[in-house]
Amino acid sequence: MGNWLVIALLVVWVLFTLQTIVNLRVFRRLEEARETPRSRVSIVIPARNEERYIGAALDRALQQDYPDFEVIVVDDGSEDGTAAEIASRASDRRLTTLSSRPLEPGWLGKPNALASGATKATGEWILFMDADVRLEPGALRDSVAACERRRWDYLALLAHFEREGFWEEVLMPIVPIAAFVHLPSFLTLFPKSRFAAGAGAFGLVRRDAYEAIGGHETIRGSVVDDLRLAMELKRAGYVCRARTGDHLLRLRMYHGLREIVDGFTKNAHAVFGKSVLRPVLFVLSSLFVGLTPFLWPLQGTAALGGSLALLLFCRTLVQLRLRFPLWPVLLSPVTTVVGLFIVLRSLRMARGEGVVRWRGREYKREMTEF
Repeated sequence: MGNWLVIALLVVWVLFTLQTIVNLRVFRRLEEARETPRSRVSIVIPARNEERYIGAALDRALQQDYPDFEVIVVDDGSEDGTAAEIASRASDRRLTTLSSRPLEPGWLGKPNALASGATKATGEWILFMDADVRLEPGALRDSVAACERRRWDYLALLAHFEREGFWEEVLMPIVPIAAFVHLPSFLTLFPKSRFAAGAGAFGLVRRDAYEAIGGHETIRGSVVDDLRLAMELKRAGYVCRARTGDHLLRLRMYHGLREIVDGFTKNAHAVFGKSVLRPVLFVLSSLFVGLTPFLWPLQGTAALGGSLALLLFCRTLVQLRLRFPLWPVLLSPVTTVVGLFIVLRSLRMARGEGVVRWRGREYKREMTEF
């Protein structure tokens, strides 16, 4: 390998290290509320085939240490026992249950379900929350208090990912590694930047801001609706912030390798859109940046060894912040290779088959967007 390539790789990892440190400092933990807010909050939870999780999600949402809130759960055409789990909790007066409105042309399932729930919301704040999330009692109190004290219009809370087994430990860090190491996520703080942080697990938005941008009608075809909502709010001039909330909410996003690959394939398609060139360039650059440092035992150059040390350092910082074990850091090449397979799989699915599959539905590639 040419010396100039090795030096370039080292420079890249020096920049990634600086970026990682800045990103981790910017995304701080949400602080505890000094006093309990009084604004009414509507928690909107879409549920499609969530029998495994929806009961616990509703129970924990209804146990919030907050004086004025409602929970609106939207059954999005479930074909399992989701409806029964919801019905068993229907006696709680704070819980409203409804079915998602029929899908109209141009709408994806989840944005449609969220829009259905939002039409029934009566709160000054709306919390959009996934059906597999378990909240701690103070989550609503601390979040609304922070927004009102700091005059934020939108808050994304980053959840703690629960993992079981080898593949979940190795692959679930893919998203936080991308966010903290490889992307300039700190730019979310700058109003002129297009970068914004969203979270499907916990996205709290001021209702008047949500309605001012047109609600989910504006992002009806979005595959990554949580991030797009934050982007549209920021573009309209509203203040959007993100905090880590691993002490306030947790979820087990996927079970095992198959679910991880399917879920991340859908997201990878959304990130790269309808482009062929971008995912190909991403794969080539990731092979160079993510795998070349591990050639150090064969090459033995100081610059390559420095790149490997910085790569391991960055991923260790992320694992520590997430409170994940450190042994998966040593398997970083496996994480990278599987991640690149997912990108190529998303390209094949969207370009070759012409569809995007998710939650038992198929959408034509042309109707989907980031």
